[in-house]
Amino acid sequence: MTKYAYRDENRKNIIYANKATDEDRNNEFYCPNPNCNAKLYICSISGSKNAYFRATKAHFKHIKNCYYGNSVANFDSSKFDEEKFNYEDAINNILHNSYGEHSIKPPRTLRQIYSLCKSFPVDDIYADRKIGLLLLDDRSEYMYQNGFYGMRIIEAK
Repeated sequence: MTKYAYRDENRKNIIYANKATDEDRNNEFYCPNPNCNAKLYICSISGSKNAYFRATKAHFKHIKNCYYGNSVANFDSSKFDEEKFNYEDAINNILHNSYGEHSIKPPRTLRQIYSLCKSFPVDDIYADRKIGLLLLDDRSEYMYQNGFYGMRIIEAK
């Protein structure tokens, strides 16, 4: 499950699930993972859940261990307050769980931040930070031609 996919096999034209229309319902889209040949289809476009993309055809499933083939990539933005998200604070406080009032909070666990980063293209912005500057993975490695400095989540394979 993923909130975005690509309209073209070269993965240049992004489509967001929440921007898909009824005309997109039967179209094939491509997995965000360039190593995965899964063909995705829009699901729940006018349902009770938020729209998402999923590989529904048996011959075009995700490759083994494709991040976008499981529900971890399904970051629910409505459960978090983007304006309160501060990446440095979240990473610094990751081991210090705090419990308090029940309100919408910013992403604060490593899993939540990782899910956030994998749910959006690397050039998207969340809380005034480019996703590719939060997570170093195979999609964002081009941003680090000269190495990196500062705090990053690094996806290793």
